[in-house]
Amino acid sequence: MSEVPVALARISVSETARDIGIIVDSQLTMSVQVPTVCHSGYYQLRQLRPLIRSLSSDAVKTLVQAFILCHLDDCNSLFCSITDGLMSRLQSVQNATARLMSGARCHDRIMPVLQELHWLPFLRWVEFKMACTLVYLSLSSMAPLTWLLTVSWSLTKVVTHRKMDLWQLCRQLFSINQSGIFKVIQTTARSTRGRLGEVQSRE
Repeated sequence: MSEVPVALARISVSETARDIGIIVDSQLTMSVQVPTVCHSGYYQLRQLRPLIRSLSSDAVKTLVQAFILCHLDDCNSLFCSITDGLMSRLQSVQNATARLMSGARCHDRIMPVLQELHWLPFLRWVEFKMACTLVYLSLSSMAPLTWLLTVSWSLTKVVTHRKMDLWQLCRQLFSINQSGIFKVIQTTARSTRGRLGEVQSRE
């Protein structure tokens, strides 16, 4: 179908649409948005590389945040269900950025570099953002029950696939064990389970 009749007009059907800077494809695979983000990130890296030696570390961090990390962070919750191939492309941009900032060489292991910069790997970054959103909406009483159950099921599916306990995942995401936000996540998850039990009992 190439056109859709609307009243007296015919609207052409497009495979992609841009909204708030995000390119959404018809299959919702983000297969167009991811290459766009990667192309922009590598372009900015090429522009910054000759300037690194002339700038202070604080200036480099500011430029990287303004021109690269902000694009990786923009609406990146949409990348939670993309394929491993697309996720690895985004991770490669983050790795190249980390090496630029730290001066690490191409064959150096990337995880110590990310830890030194206090950066989460890109997939963990997305999971962290979704967890924060879930907690905020739950505490603000703005999250519908069906949405809470869907997100909770998705997180449970993730930790089951990786043979990891939910609380271990939270500890890794936040790098803390006894903080207030960790306790909030526990309370929120238990509250969600309780609400699910109430719904099932009513049925």
